[in-house]
Amino acid sequence: MYRNGFPGAGFKRKAEDGIFCARKMTEDPFRVTKERTVAGTATSSLASVALEQIEPTKDIAQQEELIKAASAMAHVGGTDTIVMTMGSFILVNGTVLEVLMRTANKIKAMLMNPDIQTEAQRELDRVLAPGDLPTFPSSQIFHTSMQLFERY
Repeated sequence: MYRNGFPGAGFKRKAEDGIFCARKMTEDPFRVTKERTVAGTATSSLASVALEQIEPTKDIAQQEELIKAASAMAHVGGTDTIVMTMGSFILVNGTVLEVLMRTANKIKAMLMNPDIQTEAQRELDRVLAPGDLPTFPSSQIFHTSMQLFERY
């Protein structure tokens, strides 16, 4: 007997695996966040803040489902953005290992030297209006930030 009923039905197994992964990605983090929120040990996040603001007079289960779905979508969106950004660095700069190592070193430098982040933020605040995002032309005026970043 074939595992999924007949040859070529492997797509059913892939669909089951996809559903399992989607549920796990949605349910597990939400459950942990809910437990930690109740215990008062949750770090501030979309889910923990929303859980703390649940309206007790409304359908709690429905509110939790909305929080769970929004949190999962935010996670997926952030992950996709990071993967696509890394992919563009790799495509533009060529050598995969070199790009990953340079990027990892810069991230490490930023994490280990918060003063660099502070200086870069000061320069961004000085040059950009509130709510504005940097553009390629405006990046030419971020001399200090670029030098700090390139130093590492």
